[in-house]
Amino acid sequence: RVVLVDQDREAQGLCRLNTDALGFASQVAILAQPVARALETLGKKGEKFELVFADPPYAARVVPTVLEALAASAVVSPGGTVVVEHDKREEAPEAHAGFTREDQRKFGDTLVSFYRAP
Repeated sequence: RVVLVDQDREAQGLCRLNTDALGFASQVAILAQPVARALETLGKKGEKFELVFADPPYAARVVPTVLEALAASAVVSPGGTVVVEHDKREEAPEAHAGFTREDQRKFGDTLVSFYRAP
C-alpha cells in the first residue's frame, strides 16, 4: 500500500495516470492536502509506514522540519526508513527528532539523505 501526498492538482493527476498505467491504482491513495495536514490525519488514524520518501521544495531548506513533523505524527514504524531529497547546499543533520542519518548520496545538485527511526 502506498500513500502519496501532494496538494498540486497537476501532480495528483500525473500520480493517478502513472498508478493506473502500472496497474497499481487500487493500492495507492492520493491525499490532496498540505503535507502537515496529511501527517496529522494519518497519525490520528494510527497509520504506520516502513518507508517514507520526502521531496520538499529545495529552496525551503526544511530537512529538520520534515523530521520533526514525522516524529510528531508518529507515522514512521520503529526502525523505518525516511528518505529526504534536498539541495546539496542544505546541511542535513546527522541526527534529529529521534532519527539518525545512516547514509547520504549525491546526484548532481541533489543530496538524498537516509534516516532510520528509533
